[in-house]
Amino acid sequence: MLCSRQVEESIGFQSVAGSASQVRTDHPFFSRWSRGPSWFDDVRSVPLLRSLVQQYKIDLHSKVPRHITKEQFEHGSSICSIKTPELRKRVRTAPKLFGHYETDTLGNYWCRTGKQKFCVNVYFGGRHAQMRYCVARPEFKVVHPLTQFSFERAMGFGFGHWNYIVEENVDAVFSLFAEVVQYSLDLPDRIRAATK
Repeated sequence: MLCSRQVEESIGFQSVAGSASQVRTDHPFFSRWSRGPSWFDDVRSVPLLRSLVQQYKIDLHSKVPRHITKEQFEHGSSICSIKTPELRKRVRTAPKLFGHYETDTLGNYWCRTGKQKFCVNVYFGGRHAQMRYCVARPEFKVVHPLTQFSFERAMGFGFGHWNYIVEENVDAVFSLFAEVVQYSLDLPDRIRAATK
C-alpha cells in the first residue's frame, strides 16, 4: 500500500512501477510540453481559434507568461469566420430543396418529399461548433432529435458539428450541407433495405 508521502512525490504511475521520483522540469520532453499544443498552428475550429485569440489578449493584459505565441495569435486573428446571422440565412436554402413548408418556434425546418415528412434540426453556436444539425423523422419520436440521423454520426466520426465555416469555404459548405441532409434522410430506409 502506498503512503501519502509516496503519492505526493510520485508523478503518474512512477510509484506503482517502482521507479524513482522525478522532478517535472527535468523530464526530457518538458520543454515541448510547456510550449503548449503545437496543433494551434493547423487548427480547423473557429470556436477554438476564437478562444485562442481571447486567451492571448487576456495574457497580454494581465502580464502573465503567454502560452500562445504571437504567430498563433495572428493566425487565429486572420481567420474570417461566418457569423450566426449569415449561417441562418444560408441554412434556409437547403430545406427548400426538400419541400420546406414550416419553421417551428424552435427553428426546426419541417420538410416533405412525397409522403415522407421530416425535420432538419439546426442549432447555431456553442463551445465546440458553429453549427450542429441532424435529420429527425417522426417515426423515431422516442429518440431525442439531437441523437437522430446525421452523416457524421452514421460514419462514426462525429455528431454533426460543423466548426470551420469561414469566408473561403462557405459556398462549398452549404452545397455539401444539402447533400448530407439527403444522405441522413435516406439512411433509415437504406439500413432497413440492407437488413432484409
